[in-house]
Amino acid sequence: ATTTTTTTVPTTILSPKYICYFPPLSSWTATTQPKQLAKQFLELYYAIFSSTTEEEESLAIASLLPFYTPSFQKSISINGVHSVVSANIIALVQQLQYAINTIRNSGTTASGGKLIDIQSVVAQDLSDSGGVLIMVAGTTTNTTTFFSHTVTLVPMRSVPIPTSSSTILPAPGLSEEYHNSNNGNIATTATEKIVVTGYQIYNDAFMLLSSS
Repeated sequence: ATTTTTTTVPTTILSPKYICYFPPLSSWTATTQPKQLAKQFLELYYAIFSSTTEEEESLAIASLLPFYTPSFQKSISINGVHSVVSANIIALVQQLQYAINTIRNSGTTASGGKLIDIQSVVAQDLSDSGGVLIMVAGTTTNTTTFFSHTVTLVPMRSVPIPTSSSTILPAPGLSEEYHNSNNGNIATTATEKIVVTGYQIYNDAFMLLSSS
């Protein structure tokens, strides 16, 4: 009989006090940026499908959590089971663990603990929001079941504080949920240039498809 195990992520990680993002580099061009952001995302996200121990799995998941926006949406569709969550870290962890354990318990894991073979990746700009859409497709390594993964990265827009400090705070728009730490008091003048400091995961949809 198939069994499903659940790993435990430390409580302190479930309520992270820090924010992580995928940083754009000055050497990137408008043409190469979607591809480079997709590369950063794949290296981080798909580490959860290569863990060989519960500790490695927990660390991989914990490393991923701060990259989600506070208002993220996450959905999975596996074996006829559909689940959608929004802005709920505990539910997000449960979804990630369910996907990992379902694949791991469905057959013989490949050498090195690898559960996923990525076969194609498409990344493109979302002109309306300034975000990036990433579409991933491939198979599981143990049962050759196909999977489809669609992710939307959104920009964190920021403006410099008009003081001698080099600190950066989020600007109004997609990142207004980050204003809480500063009570929303962010200087915005016509002369300040809004810049994108990085990208975070807003929408994450993973689907495991029947091999038939």
